[in-house]
Amino acid sequence: MNFGDSLDKILTESDSEKLSRFLKKNISDLFSTPFLRKHYLKLREIKLADDEAMTIMAWLAMLSGDNMSMADNVKKIDCSKLDLNYRSLFKSLEGLSGIFGDNTYRLKCSEEALSILPGEGASVFHANALLSHGQILAGNYRIRESVEYFLKAYEDFMKCDMQFPASVSLTNALLKLFKIGETDNVICRANNALLAASVFKSGSNSYWDVICLPLGICYYLQNRVSLALDYLMRAKAAIDSMDLIHMHGLLEIYIMKTLVLMKDMDSLKKYLEETKKIFSGMNYPLMQVILIYGNMLCEGKISRLDRERLEAIQFENKPSYPLVDEMLSYLFNIGECDSYTLDSAVGNIERHRFNGDMADLQTALILLADRYYRSGEIKESETILEEAIKYHDKNLLKSDFYLYKYEFWPLLHKMNSGISKPDSDDKYDNLLTPKETDILKLISLGLSNGEIGSKLFISVGTVKWHVNNILSKLDAKNRFKVVEKAKKMNII
Repeated sequence: MNFGDSLDKILTESDSEKLSRFLKKNISDLFSTPFLRKHYLKLREIKLADDEAMTIMAWLAMLSGDNMSMADNVKKIDCSKLDLNYRSLFKSLEGLSGIFGDNTYRLKCSEEALSILPGEGASVFHANALLSHGQILAGNYRIRESVEYFLKAYEDFMKCDMQFPASVSLTNALLKLFKIGETDNVICRANNALLAASVFKSGSNSYWDVICLPLGICYYLQNRVSLALDYLMRAKAAIDSMDLIHMHGLLEIYIMKTLVLMKDMDSLKKYLEETKKIFSGMNYPLMQVILIYGNMLCEGKISRLDRERLEAIQFENKPSYPLVDEMLSYLFNIGECDSYTLDSAVGNIERHRFNGDMADLQTALILLADRYYRSGEIKESETILEEAIKYHDKNLLKSDFYLYKYEFWPLLHKMNSGISKPDSDDKYDNLLTPKETDILKLISLGLSNGEIGSKLFISVGTVKWHVNNILSKLDAKNRFKVVEKAKKMNII
C-alpha cells in the first residue's frame, strides 16, 4: 500500500493521536512524494495536539502556500519539548518561511537547525536542514555557498532514497550555477541527471523533469530559443502536475522572455492570462512583478499604477528583485519612467558583480550601455559594452542582446561584428532611408544641422533637406516631436 492509500485509511478512523504517530513514522515517505499539497488538503482541517506532528503540518502548510495556517501551527508548538530532529525541522521552518524575522534572524535559525542535529548521517532531517540552509543563503545572495549546501542535500536525499526532494535539491543547485554563468556545467549536469532518471516505458520518475527548468533557462541564455521553450514547457508540465507552487517565479519569467525572442506574441498573451490565474490569491511581491513584466512585454509599456508599484517594491525591498531593476532601467531608456537614477543603475551592476550573479549582471550592463548611448555618451557606452561582449563570448550569455529594442547597434557592430542586429518585423522599418535614419538618430542626441553635417560629411543644406523629408514622413511639426514619435514607432 502506498503512502497516499495508507493516509486515506488512517483518516477514516478519525483518531488524531493515531494520525500523529502515522505522520511521524512515515515522515520520509511523506516528504518523498511530490503530491504534498494534495495530502495537505486532506489534513488541513484536522486538529493535532502533538508538537512534532504539528511541526510536520506547519511544513506542509508552508510548502502548499498556506502561510496563515503555517503561522497558526507554529504559535501552538513548544519548541523546547521537541526532540533534536524535530527541533531542527522547526528551526529550518522558522528560517525558511520569511514571516518570523529579518534575514539575520532567518540565517541564525537555519544555522541552529544544522548545529543541533544529533549526527551528520544522512536522514530526512539532516537533508532538509541542508536544503533549507541553501535556500536561505541563496536569498542572501551567497550564491556559491548555497550551491554547496544544495548539492550536499541532494546527496543526502539520494542516500535516503528520497528522489523527489533530491531532484528539487539538484534543481536549486543548477538554478544558482546558471546565475554565476556556468551554463555549460548546468547543461551537462542536468542532462546526466535526466539520463540517470530514465525508466523504460514508465512515468514514475517524471518529477525529475523539474530539472528541465534550469536546463531551459541555460538554452535561453545561449539564444537557443526553440530548445529553451521545449525544456521550459516540459518543466512547466511537471510543476503543474505536481502542484509545486514554490517552484513558480523563474519559470514564468523565462517562458515569457523566450516567447518574446521567438516573436510569438499571441502565445505570450495567452500565457500571461494563464499566469494571472495561477497567481491569483498569491500576495507575494515577486508575483506582482512578474505580472507587470508580462504586461510590459505585451504592450511595450506599463500603466502609471504598475510603475508606482514597481517603484514601491524597489524602495521597500533592499536589495530589490533583479527583474524590478531590469524593468525600471528599460522603461527609463524608452522614456516611460524618469525615476531610475544613474546611481541606481550603476549600484545594481556593482551588486550583481559582487554577488557573482553573471546572468543578471549581463542584463544590467546591456541596459546601461543603451542608456549611455541614447544620451550621447558613446565612450561610456563602449566601455560597458566591452564587458557585456566578454560574457557573450566566454559564457555564451547571448539572449539579452536581442530581448529589447536598443539604439547602440551601430556602436556594437563596430566593436563586434559577430553579434548581429536581430531582424525586425516592424512595419515602420522601411519608412525612412538609411541616411534619414542616421540623421534622425543624431537629431535625438541634440545635434544641430551643422554638427550633423560635419559628422556625416554632407552640407548643411543637404541636412536640412533630409530633415524636412523626415518631418514630412513622420507627420511631425518640429525636431522634438519627430524624435518623440520615432521612438514610439520604434524607428530609433
